[in-house]
Amino acid sequence: KQNLLIYKLGKNHLIIEDYEKALPYFQMSILHPVSQDLSLNTSKKIQQLQAISYGEDLSKAISFLEKAHPQKTIQILYPYRNQPSFIVHMLLGKAYAMKNQPNEAIVFFKKSQSYSQNNVEKNEASKQILKMQEWIKFNQKPKTLPALSNPIKRISPWEQYFIHGKQLYN
Repeated sequence: KQNLLIYKLGKNHLIIEDYEKALPYFQMSILHPVSQDLSLNTSKKIQQLQAISYGEDLSKAISFLEKAHPQKTIQILYPYRNQPSFIVHMLLGKAYAMKNQPNEAIVFFKKSQSYSQNNVEKNEASKQILKMQEWIKFNQKPKTLPALSNPIKRISPWEQYFIHGKQLYN
């Protein structure tokens, strides 16, 4: 009877569209099902709630990425990193790129490429990988000019006079 009560609590939260609270009740009730029919029904509800949660998380992650909050995007999507999803890995790659972490971004872009369903997705992932590789190459180059073997000597006004035949400075 306790399991039936747990199931009903989940159902009540489902009725009022409080999906986050409904899901754990259904997950608990499936561990000790009251009946086979109820167990099957509970499994379907869990799948539906997980799909709703996934969709909401994707929407939130995209919104945070558009608002330049890559860390929040990562926090939302990282739990889904083991799912074979092009979009999840593409968004994680973009979030890491936005955080100036191109090596991590490449890992997720390569995964998104492996999960691509068509040439458009595959090309987008390839393009992102190339961007990150170029970024890494560019940032590995020295940022200062190398020292000259013959440093330029500052010439005094007196020396300029004799070299150029006239005085350049007063």
